[in-house]
Amino acid sequence: MPALTRVDAWLVLLFAALLWAARSVSDVAWPRAVAIAASITALYSSTLLLLPA
Repeated sequence: MPALTRVDAWLVLLFAALLWAARSVSDVAWPRAVAIAASITALYSSTLLLLPA
């Protein structure tokens, strides 16, 4: 079972992939794309923190 113990490269990769997807697929502005990618990454990492180790 995955557990988040530190910020690793996967979270950075997830943020970058979401940022790319928001910019290229839905063609939103940079500030909104950053906000979308940051919120989904934060939701994912907080969910991992709640999982048992």
